[in-house]
Amino acid sequence: MRPAEASPGYRRGWGRQTSLFQFRRPAFWAYATVVAGTGMVAVGAQSAFRQISPSGWALSWLLLAIYALPVFLAVYFLDLYEREPLSLVFGAVVWGAVAATTLAGIGNQGWGLVVARIGTPEFAARWTAAFTAPLVEETLKAIGLVLLVLIATDEWDDVMDGFVYGAVCGLGFAVVEDVFYFIAVFGGSPGAVLAGFYVRVVSSGLYGHVLYTALSGMGIAYFVSLAEEVPLRRRVVVAGGLFLAAVAGHFLWDSPWLDLFPSRVEGLRDWAL
Repeated sequence: MRPAEASPGYRRGWGRQTSLFQFRRPAFWAYATVVAGTGMVAVGAQSAFRQISPSGWALSWLLLAIYALPVFLAVYFLDLYEREPLSLVFGAVVWGAVAATTLAGIGNQGWGLVVARIGTPEFAARWTAAFTAPLVEETLKAIGLVLLVLIATDEWDDVMDGFVYGAVCGLGFAVVEDVFYFIAVFGGSPGAVLAGFYVRVVSSGLYGHVLYTALSGMGIAYFVSLAEEVPLRRRVVVAGGLFLAAVAGHFLWDSPWLDLFPSRVEGLRDWAL
């Protein structure tokens, strides 16, 4: 463990930890500005979903809360040596749920147009998700983790810390993304939401984004926490390799190579609608 810093809001070890709210650090204001700006867009989107189907929207959040809460608790208590500051943990969740999802919607749409222009319609239909979402979404989530490092560097003591922050950031992203799919793709009715929940959560698992961003977080934590022990080149290679592993895993999952049960998905969607 590193010695405690004498700065406002700093609490280290079991009694003192660093809060998210480091008002003297530019990284905090960058984080707050992005979250505030994207938050207005996110609130508008959720309001639109609620108007489309109030019951479906409420059911979406209820189902995802029941499923996500145990995941959050398991990740948070995974580090038996030191619990991370809740303000930073929730800061990671908020970045994933609000900033990363909102910006990813813009980025994915833009790169999707590029894929559509350079390929055939059939190619675009099958491969757009794989060629856009992995790099766009993993980059945006990783940016949030880097901001948290700049806000509270000393809370990134080891690789496990990076796993925790990355996993909860990915969890926040996954929950909000699934609400979008339940309403906008599956139709939004209670039956459609149940079908979407089965397809995207029960069958597929809620853990894709959790694991992808956890890998990125581990790489960032490795780079930061071992600055005095490991040469820069090795830290860059490890951090970059873990980020690329996250992108590669996301790419594989979004690619048509893993269309394991399309007939079941279509059948459930038809039943729901």
